[in-house]
Amino acid sequence: MSASDWVALTVGLGNAAIVAIGLFMARKHARQSVRPYIMSQMTFPDDAFGTGDVALHNCGLGPAEITKITIFKEGKPYPGTIDEAFKAVAYDLGEKGNIKPLGWIDYQKGHVIPQGGAMPIGRFRCTSETSSDDTRAELAKLRIQIEIEYCDMYGQIFKRRDPNDGNQI
Repeated sequence: MSASDWVALTVGLGNAAIVAIGLFMARKHARQSVRPYIMSQMTFPDDAFGTGDVALHNCGLGPAEITKITIFKEGKPYPGTIDEAFKAVAYDLGEKGNIKPLGWIDYQKGHVIPQGGAMPIGRFRCTSETSSDDTRAELAKLRIQIEIEYCDMYGQIFKRRDPNDGNQI
């Protein structure tokens, strides 16, 4: 091989490497540009004896497929279905928490929340004139959390626990 052949080979391999790096970066960018971000939100009623709800919101850039929802108390999961877990949360809160479950939804594995969309997972009624701040304080004492496992359209799995340690609902 002559020197010019070596130069041509080196330039060709360099170009191939640059194209491969560019394709890798484009693929990574494409995946990040449709990444979902799921958050749970507990909405309290404005008035006494009103109804509130718990919902999952997709604040990300792409659709999210829900694979698992778990309710935790003091870092330990409640056993059973979501419906049973929320009833147990209401029972654990007792009268100070003033929540009565009204219909908790057992989600279907694989339910998709579109970008900007929401999925209600339950409704509750306040059973007294106790303020929503008092109920939030009781939830914080019990360290009630919702963990959502979901994946993006490429199958990458994400987990989020709300509220994160140190934060309140």
